[in-house]
Amino acid sequence: MVVASNGRRVTVVGATNAQGASVVDALIASSQPYQIRALTREAGSEAAKKLAQQGVELCMADITKADGVARAIEGAEVVFLVTPFSLVPQEEAFTRTWIDAAANASSLKLFVFSALDSLAELSNGKYSKALHFDGKAKLAQEAIKKLGEDRVALVMPGGYYENFTSHGPFGLKKSGEGQYYINAPAIETQTVPLLFTRGDYGLWVQAALENRRETGLKIPAATEAPTHDGVAQHISAAIGKKVDVHRLPFDQYLDAMPAMMGPMREPFAEMIYSITEAGYYNDATGPFDKTHSLLSRKPLSFAEWAKQADWSALL
Repeated sequence: MVVASNGRRVTVVGATNAQGASVVDALIASSQPYQIRALTREAGSEAAKKLAQQGVELCMADITKADGVARAIEGAEVVFLVTPFSLVPQEEAFTRTWIDAAANASSLKLFVFSALDSLAELSNGKYSKALHFDGKAKLAQEAIKKLGEDRVALVMPGGYYENFTSHGPFGLKKSGEGQYYINAPAIETQTVPLLFTRGDYGLWVQAALENRRETGLKIPAATEAPTHDGVAQHISAAIGKKVDVHRLPFDQYLDAMPAMMGPMREPFAEMIYSITEAGYYNDATGPFDKTHSLLSRKPLSFAEWAKQADWSALL
């Protein structure tokens, strides 16, 4: 399918990254027409070339500066932006530049943020270093204050299925004895909302654009919420090998974080333990499946994804 020559103009920041690319795919596949402007740093990449072939407008403006952001937003009715990974000053400044430009753009009707709830608030202050969540929550509130709730949609992704095929803290691991396992906090019954980010996240952004009255301000984007035991069982079925769950108290979970993560090891450990103890979404966001009926198609289940995923690098 190709992009329509009319319809609402949507500016997508990071259109060749997992979330942005999923948004572009969902809008191209929609029954409603969209004109898509994709912001990418590498116009010559294969992903960018594919977008151009589909009729997506490629934009190479300097989006770290106010005049470049203004050009990227010009004429757009919708902007999609991923909030930064953590409270790094440069990333905060980058996001605020977009918020300011969006607030001043007369054409803009909806500013769609990939945001999360504050884990410091969810845990009543017990876990205060989960910057990945808290930084996004802080900037989302700034956007709401400047633009107003009627011009903001917070599409809040669950954990990525894709993390389980990585060498990061959530990925499948192999012991020296050849046994496979995943690490998890020492709480057996807690569930974690998950989704296939590259393939399905855009469905929730599409729902925010096409069913704004029903979705509301905060939109949890997750397909299911399995326990870690359930995740291990699906991975085991996919790779044909037994997968155990190593349940670790906080100090051991922190020690098991990959050394390559450096200073992010403790924030990640706090993030996972806070989610496990206090939950992923707050009460105002609501249950992870509250907007499933508004999606244009059924998202891929974890079991389905695991069977088609490439596990070879971890086996």
